[in-house]
Amino acid sequence: MAGSSRSVQFGNDPKLTEARWLCETLGEIFCLTFVRGVDAAEALRRMGGYPDTFAELGPEEIFERQNSYLAGYPQIAGAVELGGWALLQRRSPPSRSCRSAVIE
Repeated sequence: MAGSSRSVQFGNDPKLTEARWLCETLGEIFCLTFVRGVDAAEALRRMGGYPDTFAELGPEEIFERQNSYLAGYPQIAGAVELGGWALLQRRSPPSRSCRSAVIE
């Protein structure tokens, strides 16, 4: 529907609220990965993240970094822990697929 917008309701859970702003910050096309039984940092490591680059960022900081010409438009993934799962979100340009190896 052109011109309409949908809002996802996440209730009062702060982790779900955090997941919502990650979705909004990463943009319209992104990949979600669910990993059970590990924390967010371990899930990011298994995804190929460099631990020395992990930082807690707000939505504005994520937007600035991922859209920085000077930084080379880095790929940024967000992660939250929720009910025994790590939820990872990353922007995926239309020219790329979300295919990746199984994270074990």
